[in-house]
Formats: sequence, C-alpha cells, structure tokens
Amino acid sequence: MTTVAPELSSEQTEIDIVAAASLARLTTDNSFGGASVFDRVNIVDRYGTPTPDGFLQFGPDSSLIEPEVRAAVEQALKPMSVTWVGSSSEVIGTGQEIPSYQDVGPVLTLGTPSVDGDQAAMTTGLWCGDLCGAGGTHRLEWTESEGWLITGMEGPQWIS
Repeated sequence: MTTVAPELSSEQTEIDIVAAASLARLTTDNSFGGASVFDRVNIVDRYGTPTPDGFLQFGPDSSLIEPEVRAAVEQALKPMSVTWVGSSSEVIGTGQEIPSYQDVGPVLTLGTPSVDGDQAAMTTGLWCGDLCGAGGTHRLEWTESEGWLITGMEGPQWIS
C-alpha cells in the first residue's frame, strides 16, 4: 500500500506541522535536556524566515499565523497557557535589563513550514532567558498512521 502525503496547499498540513514542531521545541528539543518545564509560553504571531545559521528573521512581509493554526498549536501544547504576541521584544523588552523566563514566560518563534511530498521542514526558536535558548530546523515525515512526525534535525542548530 502506498502512503500518500497531504497536498502542500492543504491547510491541515500546515496546521499539523506547526503544532508538531512547536510541541517538540518546547518539550523535548530545548535547552533543558529535553524536559518539559514550561507552564506557559508566548508565541510570536507571525512566521519568520529561516536564516542560513538556523535563526529566524522577521520583517514587514512576515505572514500572520492563521487562527486555525493558532488553535491547533494551543491544543497541542495543553496544559501550557499560550499568549500570542506581535514580537519577542514585547515580552523581553529592548533595554539592557533582560527579564527571566520565570517572570515573563519563554518566547517561541516559528518559521513557515516547507513541504516536499511526504517530507517537511520547519525552523523554530525558543528564548528562555538571558543565556537560555535553542533553535534550528526540525525534519518531519508524513505517516498514514500518525500524520506528521518529527524525525530529526537538519542544518545548523543553536543552543545557549
């Protein structure tokens, strides 16, 4: 039997990939040794563009994350409380004094997922304090039995 991945344009494909990558970054692929330590998270409400070094860049043309995708991410992250923010500086600030994630919550940034047949990739970044963070690109694969699953990482990864 042949496994057929959903179409690239499928809204459900985007929803499932973003939810899976968000969950992985917050609960396993973080700088806490893969432990799920957060009870809340701030998520930037638009997609960033991946840079060659594994980070995300945001600009005036960054696409807003649709309500259906946001709802799926919130569901995937339960029981974490999710707050959607316009930028990481809304949470972290822009001054010399950087707050702790315990005070303001961590910040998750998301890149636009890319899909090629039954393979996908999505860059995420997690800020969790002054010298705390992790990010890079997750590799995903479509399976008929379980949908989109994280299968590893690709390209540059960063951690602090």
